[in-house]
Amino acid sequence: MEINEFINVLKEVFEDTNPALLTPDCYFKELDEYSSLTALALIAVADENYDVAIKSADIRQAWARWHRACSPACSSAPSS
Repeated sequence: MEINEFINVLKEVFEDTNPALLTPDCYFKELDEYSSLTALALIAVADENYDVAIKSADIRQAWARWHRACSPACSSAPSS
């Protein structure tokens, strides 16, 4: 899967977020719209579209690794 394809999926999940904020450099968990429901939506998208079963712990671990590797690019961007 290309990163741009994944970003387009995220735009559907984060429907109330300015699409310009959803980039590969964005730390999605810091978006105002992120919640446990968003995490569930991401799990459902992975299952429905990619036949991949992920758990909430997988999302937490991925966010933690991402946060350690990158500075939060989203937090200073203007909101919609």
